[in-house]
Amino acid sequence: MISIDERPMISWTTASFPRYALDRAFRISTFPAMIRACVTMLCRLRTMLSPVPNALATVEMERFFVLAGCLLALAGVGMGAFGAHALKAQLEAQALATFEVGVRYQMYHALALFAVAWVHGRWPGRLARAAGGLFIAGTLIFSGSLYLLVLLGTTWLGAITPFGGVALLAGWACLALGAWRGTRSR
Repeated sequence: MISIDERPMISWTTASFPRYALDRAFRISTFPAMIRACVTMLCRLRTMLSPVPNALATVEMERFFVLAGCLLALAGVGMGAFGAHALKAQLEAQALATFEVGVRYQMYHALALFAVAWVHGRWPGRLARAAGGLFIAGTLIFSGSLYLLVLLGTTWLGAITPFGGVALLAGWACLALGAWRGTRSR
């Protein structure tokens, strides 16, 4: 017997959505019903990629990008201090310069996430969200690979760094297109 609550699914934008959806999925006793519950959850989550999100979704995405920017900036300041104080005596000048490039680009794109939050609030849409995701992924790949390259000395990580750079470039292109194509929704 399947015991599925017949209450309507709560919108993904509310704080209780993940907990409620997971509780619902775990109350299901058969495999086909569990697949149906997963498909229902995915359909609810796809609203995040809708072309015109509702006002609450826009506020949540703005908050997410501001928080991501703050965390990347916090980590960037920490990595910069680590490089300036702990690594300065142990690394040669070229390795230290590589480390500083990673810190610099991390800080640039932490600040860019604030621009993404502003653009997404002013002209909400997929392009602004894509720009934010590309900035986060690109920063983690670009700066992260440079940090690991310097700290671990593994040269094969240099082959990963350009992928992060391409993601950062694509993020800037998406941000520009999002601002150019955007229509005021408020």
